[in-house]
Amino acid sequence: MSKVKTILFAEDDPIDQKTYRNHLKQAGYLVVPAQGGLETLKNLSLFATDLLILDMMMPKFEGEELLQFICKTPRLAHVPVIILSSKSIIDAEHEHLIKRADQYLIKQDCNPALLLEAVRKQFSDSNPDNLARLRDAARFSAANVPRPGQTVFSTR
Repeated sequence: MSKVKTILFAEDDPIDQKTYRNHLKQAGYLVVPAQGGLETLKNLSLFATDLLILDMMMPKFEGEELLQFICKTPRLAHVPVIILSSKSIIDAEHEHLIKRADQYLIKQDCNPALLLEAVRKQFSDSNPDNLARLRDAARFSAANVPRPGQTVFSTR
């Protein structure tokens, strides 16, 4: 019998949160909601997270800051990240974030079935990114939890 996978769902829109969360729960996942960046940071420290679904535009800490924090925190660096956002980050300034995220889904093009498919792909034993992520996790250095408004990465 396999362990139930825990998904931290960082989404500040209550309708999107409920719709996607219910679909993932019905598929057998434990879904921990987070309504904003600060709650996401708190839940990352409280729960053993197997996957993070991350909105890029949230109050307190935006997804970019959270993703940078995750990359610099060894105990979190191995956690797969699916970005589910309406914000387009496909530009040179944020290319490093796109590379860290395992998948990037645009909300307008997504539905619960597509998100569930993306989640299942991340938990698939045949996903080669899972082994690479575990190897790379050792390279990241520890970082302090950022305060609201604190810049945690530079684009220089």
